[in-house]
Amino acid sequence: MARELGVDIDGVSGSGTDGRISIEDVKTHAKRLLEGAVRGGDAAPASEPLPDFSRWGDIERQAMRPVRRKTAEHLSAAWRTIPHVTQHDLADVTSLEELRKKYAKEAEDAGGNLTVTAIAVKVVAAALKVFRSLAAENHTAAQTKLGVIYQNGLGTPQNYAEALKWYRIAAEKGFGPAQNNLGVMIGNGWGVSQNYVEAAKWYRRAADLDYAEGQYNLGILYQQGQGVPQDYAEAVRLYRLAISQYFVPAMSNLASMYHKGLGLPQDDVEAVRLYRRAADQGNTQAQNNLGTMYAFGQGVPQDYVQAHMWFSLSVALGDPFGARNRDQAAALLTPAQLAESGRLLRAWRPGPASVPSIVIGPPKSGSP
Repeated sequence: MARELGVDIDGVSGSGTDGRISIEDVKTHAKRLLEGAVRGGDAAPASEPLPDFSRWGDIERQAMRPVRRKTAEHLSAAWRTIPHVTQHDLADVTSLEELRKKYAKEAEDAGGNLTVTAIAVKVVAAALKVFRSLAAENHTAAQTKLGVIYQNGLGTPQNYAEALKWYRIAAEKGFGPAQNNLGVMIGNGWGVSQNYVEAAKWYRRAADLDYAEGQYNLGILYQQGQGVPQDYAEAVRLYRLAISQYFVPAMSNLASMYHKGLGLPQDDVEAVRLYRRAADQGNTQAQNNLGTMYAFGQGVPQDYVQAHMWFSLSVALGDPFGARNRDQAAALLTPAQLAESGRLLRAWRPGPASVPSIVIGPPKSGSP
């Protein structure tokens, strides 16, 4: 109910025994927020001053055309007032592949190799020019995309310094994805000295903006005690917040917390349920872990056929750790059972993007 109404459950006061939250408590809280918004109006918050860009190198000032200026104003208003969603979908590259095959021989005769990757790099190189122009006009999403391009060397030589520069510019203007990516760079020591405390700072800023990946990454730091005091209950809370936004990797991590009894009571049945949800979304870590649960009969009846199928699927989708588990499970199967595992593997399809029901309440005992 809280998720459907867009209510932060942590802000709801429970009227039941021991602070238990009822549906009526959620409705009352939502009504109070709505009444406050109506009284307060919809005035836009004051814009923060831009950072001194010269700190990151030479700068060049270009006049912003009136159309671009008006576009920036409307984009800023849209970001404040409209829920934004990231859409992941499959792309049909049939026509692209036909085109590639048609001209592959000509490219080979000219001494080249026409691959999908080569075509994609050409497209990204063209996009790079557009992103540079938009970034110069203070478009935070374009600045972040520039960071991604430089970080991964897409259509241009990999350049961590440039990636950090663009992430930091967008991050200091309050853009959640850039804050998260900057935290990733700092936490991994890419182009900068590794610093978990600094990474946690940027993850927290992204998490405070309700950016799911920031919540997830901050949860990892709390789980591992890196840059912050180890706090399993806080890790669980952050993973749940990320799950409420359909962030699949958080499902796998929360499942692991249930399996190990970290920050909440040990519960293999719940761990299997979460692993399966994430596995059905193509998460290879969850697929490998789900296979392990089947292999040892933890939370489910022991089933080597199912274990082999999930291990095999994780390998097929690129998991580097699944091959050994798959081979060990295969040694325990008969030819007929191996054939059944193969049938299940061929029949597997990604499940619908659904959020597992999560009971959100006060932290349970169990964390150290």
